[in-house]
Amino acid sequence: MTMHCATTVLDAGEERTGPVPVIVLWTDTADEVGTIPLATSAHRVANEVTLYRRASAVTPPVDVTELWARTVEEEYGGRARIVILLEPATWELQADCSGLLTAGLRTAARDVPCSNGTQVEVIHIDVTTPLDGVEAWAAETHG
Repeated sequence: MTMHCATTVLDAGEERTGPVPVIVLWTDTADEVGTIPLATSAHRVANEVTLYRRASAVTPPVDVTELWARTVEEEYGGRARIVILLEPATWELQADCSGLLTAGLRTAARDVPCSNGTQVEVIHIDVTTPLDGVEAWAAETHG
């Protein structure tokens, strides 16, 4: 599977009262979209974030900016929004992936807790998030 992961901070807008730290997950082909892991939390160490499903890491560490990390802590209540593209995206994203989120592609999204620190015991393990399909997992869908 070729899964891609990128981060961005969306500015406040019509649907948002403040900035939102986002992690976008997508694949190259339609066959792979259903294999994107449904994460239940995120954990940041310095300027890298890893997504978790219960107590297991489901992505390698992904670089985040100081702005992204600060937004999680100071503006978004220690949470991050995970957005899964429900359609393949066959182009490589540059440093800013926010254009993908406004391209009219179908998406599923959920806010998850984002813990921070170098010790394993601080990783937030969420056991309440439904994992029986993207429809149950998603708090909102678009497209």
